[in-house]
Amino acid sequence: MRIKYFLLLFLSSVLVLGFRMPEAAVALSINDFEVIVPAEGLTEVDLKTGVCVYRGQPEKPVRVSVSSPAMQLTAATIIYDQGEQSLTAKQRVKLVQEEAGLEVTGERLVITGEQVELPAGGRLVATTGHASLVCSGTLRYREAEETVQVRGGFTLFYDDLSLNGQQLDGNLREGLFTARGGLSFEHPEVAGEAERIEYDQTNQVITLIGSPQLRWAEGWLQGAQETVIIYNFTTGKAKAEGPTKMRVSRETVVNADGD
Repeated sequence: MRIKYFLLLFLSSVLVLGFRMPEAAVALSINDFEVIVPAEGLTEVDLKTGVCVYRGQPEKPVRVSVSSPAMQLTAATIIYDQGEQSLTAKQRVKLVQEEAGLEVTGERLVITGEQVELPAGGRLVATTGHASLVCSGTLRYREAEETVQVRGGFTLFYDDLSLNGQQLDGNLREGLFTARGGLSFEHPEVAGEAERIEYDQTNQVITLIGSPQLRWAEGWLQGAQETVIIYNFTTGKAKAEGPTKMRVSRETVVNADGD
């Protein structure tokens, strides 16, 4: 479950667009970068402020293409601010990197030299890695710290794990993720809920904090407000610290003769 690499795939793709846009704003088509505005569209360039606005329509969007790595960004409007070193894509935004199997959709995408943001939410799908992240709120990534922040609701699917909640904070450098608010997760072997969930990607350990519940096919483990349940995906072992209730059910096999 390499969540870190899924997120980095998306972030590295949009940062390529952000860093290459200055040259594209001047020449529109250079080397491996091209901005295509439809015939019905409009291009506005402010030579004093360095702001370039490319306008299309939702049905006939502006298209930005990069040949290496191969990717394409489409949106009804794309604004590049050379002074602020920022790129903003609005309305029916779609970023596709076919080789990596990555697709990003949303209503707004903002890229600066420091961070990448989906302020109105969106969907990230890595088809080759069987991963997707759906955000109903905002997603923000800060490059220097390699941190990602989601607010306002999210659902994360990665391989055989799904996690739902309201807030997600992750440190991609350390492979540590913390989720809060209305949390639940599902896995083929276990499922559970808690007020806070911490996931250590390196050690494949998930920690349930605050009225945690852990369920599996034969039973469940439930804790109080102060209880912490730790589960290791690799070993399949669970450990609880604090007050707990546990129930284990076993199927009873009855032979045809009644024994």
